[in-house]
Amino acid sequence: NQLRALKEDYEFVLDSPVAATPQQLREQARQMQQQRSSLQIQLDALDVQINQKELAQEKRTTLFSALSSAGLEIYQLDESRRTCPLCGTEGITDKILREHLQRESALGNQQLQALYQKRQKVRDQLETTKSILKTLNQREIVCADLSGGFAGNSPKLPGDSERRRSSPSLHSRARKPRYEEK
Repeated sequence: NQLRALKEDYEFVLDSPVAATPQQLREQARQMQQQRSSLQIQLDALDVQINQKELAQEKRTTLFSALSSAGLEIYQLDESRRTCPLCGTEGITDKILREHLQRESALGNQQLQALYQKRQKVRDQLETTKSILKTLNQREIVCADLSGGFAGNSPKLPGDSERRRSSPSLHSRARKPRYEEK
């Protein structure tokens, strides 16, 4: 189970060659950390904006409902009325008042929807950044392990020196071509 978990965690790292030094990988990780931090700040700011907009939208809905109700009630008392009961503007019928209140309410909803979409986009970018950061950290570990192994810093296993002496040379293990040109 542990071996399977390790394989799943590092499989994609091992499948692609390490093309950077540990220092380069650390620098890339540092840049990703900065990007992640920036995205988190954006996400927090968007959450605040959304909360404010939702509160404003609730208040606006309550206000528009009251205004619509009061305004339309005044129009019911005087059906020939052509003046807005809310602001006094001439030429405003009950139909125009209703349409205006609906447009204003829809505009608030559109703004809120745009914020929701922007927040989702930032969340997606943040998840992508976290994934890249994880990959960079795993590559740095692999690269450091490989560098340590090439430098002779890998742990010696019992019988290592005997195996090296008794194993055939690298050249004798080289694969011969299947088909030779004639």
